[in-house]
This record gives sequence, structure tokens and C-alpha cells, in this order.
Amino acid sequence: YVGLEAAERIENEGKGCVIVVNKWDTVPDKDNKTTLLYEQEVREKLRVLDWAPIIYTSALAGRRVTK
Repeated sequence: YVGLEAAERIENEGKGCVIVVNKWDTVPDKDNKTTLLYEQEVREKLRVLDWAPIIYTSALAGRRVTK
């Protein structure tokens, strides 16, 4: 988890950013609504990075890692 301070620094310095949510395979009973709920939570916590794309991955299973 990247804290708000780090997110603000990324924004202030004009850096690029991709938000990666790992361990997505461990979330039980996922559907499209689950993704939206997680995105709302991430966007709320990292509000200054509202422009950054969010990618849900499972590094262990190799899902969406190349994305």
C-alpha cells in the first residue's frame, strides 16, 4: 500500500504511476461489482492519483502481470 504522502509526491513531481492491486486471486467470489468497490476504496485513499490506471493482478498465478 502506497500512503497518501507518496501519492502526493508522485502528483507534485509530475511522475507517471500505475496502481497495481496484487493478490487479486485471493479475493473470494469476485464479480464486476467487486472490482468497482475496490476501485472506489483505492481512489478514496489515493485521491490525488485519480488519473492513474488500476490493474488487478496475481503475481503468483501470473494473471495480468504482463499488462
